[in-house]
Amino acid sequence: MKKTYRTIYILLVPVVLLLCSCGEQKMNIPPSISALDYKLVLEASRQMIKNRDSYTNDWAERSYLPKEAIVLDPEVRALGKNVPDAIRDLHPLYIMILKDRLMVCLDNPSPRRQVIFAFAEGVEERGTYKLIDGLWYYNGQKEEDFNR
Repeated sequence: MKKTYRTIYILLVPVVLLLCSCGEQKMNIPPSISALDYKLVLEASRQMIKNRDSYTNDWAERSYLPKEAIVLDPEVRALGKNVPDAIRDLHPLYIMILKDRLMVCLDNPSPRRQVIFAFAEGVEERGTYKLIDGLWYYNGQKEEDFNR
């Protein structure tokens, strides 16, 4: 009888530990994202969405983008003073402003795309992890979360 319990224990413990570690990895949000003041980032993002027509599109020639997209690319032109510090401090690779959302594509060493999505009030939201209502983190796991 003791042998049976020992065998079950030996087989069950590694499985439980593996399942627990997979769950932790799945919910892994980078420390740089976890440390953000989410409300401040959301406020700044919504301000940019509201004032989107005041920005110059650095990718105007790229026909594959949605027509209403305005992209701010720090490699093409330095971010203007009208970009709030909360967004500027994210050190974006680029920022895409649409009518209902703002996407901050993060400059990081990861092979996966990492984006912070900020949504205008009342629109459908998406991403990999919800940070707060209106603000999501996307880590490249599900491409459909990025393209909808």
